[in-house]
Amino acid sequence: MNTPSAVAPTRGTWLAGDLTPWAWAVMSFAAFLISGAVSLLGTGPGLWAVVWTVLAGLGVLGTARLSFGAWPEVGLRAAAVLIGGVALAGAVDGSLRDWATGRFSYFDPELIGVTGLFFAVVVGVAAAGFGALIAPTRRAAWPATLATIFGVVATIFVLIANLGGLADGLDPESYLLAAVMAVAAVYVVIVAVLALRISLTVDTPES
Repeated sequence: MNTPSAVAPTRGTWLAGDLTPWAWAVMSFAAFLISGAVSLLGTGPGLWAVVWTVLAGLGVLGTARLSFGAWPEVGLRAAAVLIGGVALAGAVDGSLRDWATGRFSYFDPELIGVTGLFFAVVVGVAAAGFGALIAPTRRAAWPATLATIFGVVATIFVLIANLGGLADGLDPESYLLAAVMAVAAVYVVIVAVLALRISLTVDTPES
């Protein structure tokens, strides 16, 4: 059974009014946005999703240190969530660009609509899920858990937006993209379930 990080929380973490988890969430979100801009400017579209996920994960780790006063423990499950996000975000972005280039002869975000943002959803869920799994307390995991749930909602929205194309059947050149998006959608749901499981577990207060 997965448990949150072994980092000893401050006593205020157990108080219902403690805002430390939300401060961590705000700083992590800021790090997520900054890392997205830095990765785009520093690497270009090809590696954007991969570098963004890595930097976002490091941002979650660093802001946890600032928020709770100690480095959180990163377990195998948390590492697997982040690594899986790195791989899938890159796969979604790359396969979508290849598909758009093959169909339209060039890549233009306006031609693919909201589907072009799906890789960013995967990046966000990877970073949030990573945060939920390294949180020093279950209560501290809640903001990140809510972010993963939002990611599930966003994924459903993207999939619904593509139902029209699926009704006409898939072209052979769309098989890879459809498979990658399906795997990524399953990943998003699994990460949200793991985060929710952590957040719903009752903490044992300090003595």
